[in-house]
Amino acid sequence: MQYRDPGYIQGDPQWEEFVAAIKNGGRVILTKGHWSDAPENKSGEAVARTGYIAVFEVEDVVTDTESLRFSLGKRLIDLM
Repeated sequence: MQYRDPGYIQGDPQWEEFVAAIKNGGRVILTKGHWSDAPENKSGEAVARTGYIAVFEVEDVVTDTESLRFSLGKRLIDLM
């Protein structure tokens, strides 16, 4: 399964720290939430997290001017 975050901002220190943590840790937490319009955000959307689903291994972490992307690998822990 592929994940893509169009809100990624290349060169932003907060995003760069986040991406480094993903690359170094090799894991992410899949969450669920409610989406709403947020024209002030790069992606035009905002999310309010409402829960956690699972921890996954990640592979092929890529960033560019458009987005952050990676592949979800093995499901390691269920959080629901």
